[in-house]
Amino acid sequence: MKLKAGHKILLVLAVLLTAVVLCALPFRVLKQETLYVCTKGQPSSAEAGFINELRRMGFAVKLNAQDLPKPQTTALWLDTPNALEEMKKSQAEVNFIYTTAYYPLPLAGQTKAFVVLTPYRELYEHYVRSNQKTALFSLGINLKDFYNMDDKKIYTAIYYGDNNKFFPYAEELKQKKDIRFMGNFWPVSFAPLQPKTQKQKADILNQTDIVIVYNDPASPQSKIIPSELAEAAGCGTMVFSTPNPAVAELYGNNIITYDTLPDLEEKLAYYLNKRGQTKHISRALQKITVEKYSSAVTAKRFKEIQYWLKQNSPKPALR
Repeated sequence: MKLKAGHKILLVLAVLLTAVVLCALPFRVLKQETLYVCTKGQPSSAEAGFINELRRMGFAVKLNAQDLPKPQTTALWLDTPNALEEMKKSQAEVNFIYTTAYYPLPLAGQTKAFVVLTPYRELYEHYVRSNQKTALFSLGINLKDFYNMDDKKIYTAIYYGDNNKFFPYAEELKQKKDIRFMGNFWPVSFAPLQPKTQKQKADILNQTDIVIVYNDPASPQSKIIPSELAEAAGCGTMVFSTPNPAVAELYGNNIITYDTLPDLEEKLAYYLNKRGQTKHISRALQKITVEKYSSAVTAKRFKEIQYWLKQNSPKPALR
């Protein structure tokens, strides 16, 4: 049976398309690199956002797998207590450990080479001096949970933080009817806001004029970007914070800094009287968070670090 000219053309196109797809498949498989990721439990919002972005970038993520990392893969431990012991057994080509603990890891005598990711500049510099592979790194904020453009405000000001973290002005602020508290472990007398989901938390942050965060100047939290601050910034809320060099480096003068209770009260009164003129500050905070501190940005940085290490690691001698 003879095919018509039009049918011949369609048949040729179909064959060519099939050949192209079959030729492309090996390259797609090669691009999907296996990444073992281990967390200490159910992934937090920041961890989940980071992992989702890694998957979107092409990694085949094996989350909390029962088997240990295999050869020709990459492994990443996120704040897991037994990471060092597990990493000794790993066969991954590159092993990363990310920890928010503010002390040097006990690396002396370790035979397994790995890379320490830390949000603390001081620890990063310590590892550099010790010839330990390291990178200054944070997980960032999951914009799926903490991003909103709604301008409707319900709350005047909120102190955002748990009561197991020292806050010296709690009793004084409790007396002010226009200031609420959001977090865990606060007494019933504080009438705290206790959202049950990330969405509820984000809605409250977005519906607030000013979010107040506090970190003791002597605490490790005063040296990194606090999650409370970044979440509020992602929700487009104005933020007041105690002095923090990491925050100043990222957000500049878009964060309102206070030192004492009188200073906080004075600045609250000033900015609340200018609510209609300060929207650009909260929008600037949100823009910086999206462009420099989101899960998408930090996942891209992780991939760049991994690629650089692979390109610069000693290659085995040819036999």
